[in-house]
Amino acid sequence: MSTESPEGARGLRASGAGPAWRDMMLLLGVVLVAHLLVLANPGFFNHDEWQRLDEIERYGFRDYASRYGALQAGPDFGFPVRPLGFLQQGVSALFMKTVPLVPHLIDVLIHGIAVVQVFLLGGVFGAPRKRAMAAALLFALSPLTTLSVGWVGASFDRWYVIFVLAAVALFIPLVRRSPSEAWRWPALLACSAAAILSKETAMALPGLLLVVAVWMRWGIGQAVDVRRAAFAIAVCTLPIVAYLLLRWPAILATLGGAGGPYSPSMSFLFTNVLTYAAQPFLIGATDLQGARFLPDMAWGFALAAHLALVIALAVRHGWATSLAYVAGYLLFLFPVVALPFVAAHYLYAAGPVMAFALASLWPARPMSGPQKRMLGIVAAATVLVLGVRNLEIQADLYRQGRCQALVVATVDAALAGPGFREAPQVRILGDAGAPDYIANRTFFGRPAYAGVAGPRLVVGPAAAEVAGERILRMRPDCLVVPP
Repeated sequence: MSTESPEGARGLRASGAGPAWRDMMLLLGVVLVAHLLVLANPGFFNHDEWQRLDEIERYGFRDYASRYGALQAGPDFGFPVRPLGFLQQGVSALFMKTVPLVPHLIDVLIHGIAVVQVFLLGGVFGAPRKRAMAAALLFALSPLTTLSVGWVGASFDRWYVIFVLAAVALFIPLVRRSPSEAWRWPALLACSAAAILSKETAMALPGLLLVVAVWMRWGIGQAVDVRRAAFAIAVCTLPIVAYLLLRWPAILATLGGAGGPYSPSMSFLFTNVLTYAAQPFLIGATDLQGARFLPDMAWGFALAAHLALVIALAVRHGWATSLAYVAGYLLFLFPVVALPFVAAHYLYAAGPVMAFALASLWPARPMSGPQKRMLGIVAAATVLVLGVRNLEIQADLYRQGRCQALVVATVDAALAGPGFREAPQVRILGDAGAPDYIANRTFFGRPAYAGVAGPRLVVGPAAAEVAGERILRMRPDCLVVPP
């Protein structure tokens, strides 16, 4: 983020609290309007959300909160120990069947909090108000964030980023060579603890603070108190070390190959880095699982566009800023980039980094007419591509959610028929062209669909047969009916 204005750090407060509050309310309004398809979604993305609701309906919320809020090692590191996010998802699950708008609204508002934080963090960095506002708006609409915002089960990514942004906002005044308030130190410790209790990926927070300190010193030439910076990074590291020590048996099990799909391998590293680098510009990719099937031209455009951004940062601000951007973009992917799969919601933490980078490219100095027109064309094209990516991801999530709502409604109706409710297992077989993967995402891993006595639902022929099971068909229009 450029800091041309020496008054930038006070820019957000220059006209009093009123304008800053109006800006924040405006940003929340933009976030809500920009995610109307998420809010209108009648269904949900994955079985994770439904499993939360199953457990609450079967055992009660108190039991759910006591188990998912517990700190434990777990069988492997892929086993989630994220008490803060699980508690919020439990509350969201209470409304899934009755008012789906509520869990989606909670998700969008969590994103809105992070967007406001980006705006405020711009002022802490020393950016003028307009540039901070631009960064916040770019983050609000970023395709790096869309899948997480549209997926209730991915709220962990939003929560830990909220605490990471708060930690950075506390860190910057601490390391500047000026008097610092003592309350910032325990607040920094609390933010680090809250981040790691939101998602394991927050273990990269100390690395981010190091990148910020190095960039402040060599990227924009600000004075940095090295001893304060080292101490602040150490303070942030303490909760993370404690968390990793608690989960050390699970880490060893995962490194030994017991983590299943969460067992890392360096053989996936290069391909995954390219995939994550391409995502914001990779037209046609929603959750990245099918990205490998996209044409080479789409991949070439996406990678070239992102490389152009890296080069533009170097030209505009120097290679120190460009390298800091690359490090910041990839840093929170470090714990997941060697996994045998890719997932777009992991990129939520890269959203603020890209937003600040794009906002910093607009020059502060006056430009000639042709220069301004050319830069305006490039900026408009970039925003258009990112906006299209955001919208296409939302539209795909809406399509899948609408299909899931039809699946659930028609399965409920079919199970009311004679012999289905009492069956030990009900198998759903997809007709040709039916999106049966949506049915699988809905019912996978759910031991009983309708309470303790309900049947187990399986999708497709691969699951083991059970004596007395009944069959349902899923049609291409997402309706599930008896054969």
